[in-house]
Amino acid sequence: HNCTILLKCKIISGTVELHHCSNVRVKIQGPEATVATLQVDLSSDVTVEFHDAPSGKNTHHPHQKEPSLYWGQDKDDRIFHAGVTNLKVQIYRDDMLETETVADYLKDGATAVGNATAQEMQFVTSVLPDRDGQLVTESVVRQGSSTGSQVRAMTERELQAAQELREKAAQMALEKAESMIQIRDKDGNPVVTQQPSTTDTKDDEEVMEEVVTQDVQVIVDECQQNKARGNEAFGAGEYGQAILLYSLALDKAEEL
Repeated sequence: HNCTILLKCKIISGTVELHHCSNVRVKIQGPEATVATLQVDLSSDVTVEFHDAPSGKNTHHPHQKEPSLYWGQDKDDRIFHAGVTNLKVQIYRDDMLETETVADYLKDGATAVGNATAQEMQFVTSVLPDRDGQLVTESVVRQGSSTGSQVRAMTERELQAAQELREKAAQMALEKAESMIQIRDKDGNPVVTQQPSTTDTKDDEEVMEEVVTQDVQVIVDECQQNKARGNEAFGAGEYGQAILLYSLALDKAEEL
């Protein structure tokens, strides 16, 4: 309560959690301060500031002065929050405020669902490229699982986009299958079952590749994150933690 937290170093877990806090300022600053995800729950008057902070997917090199990827430039750079009032999120670049937003679970439409209270409704704040790089707060409609293809918590917008992509891929697969089967009438003449597809072949391949890539990328990302954290733990002499993280990476790799 009533304090400022300054983070200038890399967080091995990549996650910062705040619970039951009030009047707290979290300042994440510098090229080494890698925090991919924040979780803020049941708190009030919390300010989170990113000052030239790197994305969770940024690859830092010892002689690199600036991040190659800033926080918010990757879709997995997100702030989750539930039951939080007056949560201010700000992104600074070269000491200039680039974008900011204020989230409040009541103003954002939190409601009680079943046995869950309004304070338990989960929201996520992130940068959306299709919104001119602005910070946007959305409700989470599918909680992420600990492993597997549904490891990523998703909003209604993300679920709809994923569904549309899969439907398009399914339609393209059906068209290709029908084009490979030729039906003839009793006189031996070919019967036209569909009109030639007007979809560009290159576009077809890109859509199919994106569908497959999304599923595979979730697994690959988790493998890489556990491996990277294992390397950091090993370098810090935390050998037990390193072995655990390496084991998690190997277990996840078996799903590929």
